[in-house]
Amino acid sequence: MAKKRKETGPLLGTALALGVYLLGLLALAWLLVRGTLPESAAFPAVAGLCAAATFSGGLVSARRMNIGTLPAALLPVGCFILVLLAVGFGVWQNVAYTGRSGGLLLCALAGGLLAGLLGGRRKRKPRRAGKSIVDFHKN
Repeated sequence: MAKKRKETGPLLGTALALGVYLLGLLALAWLLVRGTLPESAAFPAVAGLCAAATFSGGLVSARRMNIGTLPAALLPVGCFILVLLAVGFGVWQNVAYTGRSGGLLLCALAGGLLAGLLGGRRKRKPRRAGKSIVDFHKN
């Protein structure tokens, strides 16, 4: 009897997305301080980083779960968005959805959707009819 594997995809995907996002923010802050990245390019870089982080987390979750790639990829994205909202409400007591906060949330959703669409498992090739390797060794 096969052991039932625990579905850890969403937790692992959320942790990976948060880790990629925080390390990326650290790298972007370093680039801003050095002057390599201009201040006008800071928000587009953060938005792209948000999409890349949720894409990586969504891919991990989509590969590990059996509920379909799109729902499996969107589960860690939802958790990631909840963490962003919790931090936003905790620090600033509100989140303006019409400004840059809404853009970050949409970029996170876009990264998860892209992971759900591209993160499917490869289809197995159908087995050819004929003798198998076992049949050859029986003779």
